[in-house]
Amino acid sequence: MFSLFRKKQEELMPVYERKKKRYRCPFYEFHIRSGELYEENSQRCALIIDNPIECKMKRENERPDWNSCYLNNECNRDALDLIAGRLVIFPSEFKPKNGKIWEGIKFEDWLKYVMKAE
Repeated sequence: MFSLFRKKQEELMPVYERKKKRYRCPFYEFHIRSGELYEENSQRCALIIDNPIECKMKRENERPDWNSCYLNNECNRDALDLIAGRLVIFPSEFKPKNGKIWEGIKFEDWLKYVMKAE
């Protein structure tokens, strides 16, 4: 698990009354581009960059869960911690209703929010 969990942060609340169903994985249904994660209506994993494919857990009829993911391992931890501090993410439930230009949210906040899902 990312060391970012150790930081105390305010609870993130969606803009929309109806929350989108999320699995406990911060990368599920997103793709990464230029240090930002964009939502995509697919079952792909944002960490599989070269060959975007469906989440392995979803393919095996399991619920995507970062704590059980094969990509969440000791070999990847340092790299993920490094990029996680810089990532910005654009989940639909936090997009402002007024249509203003949106700067997204910090990945650390998203991680805390999505890991409480289900």
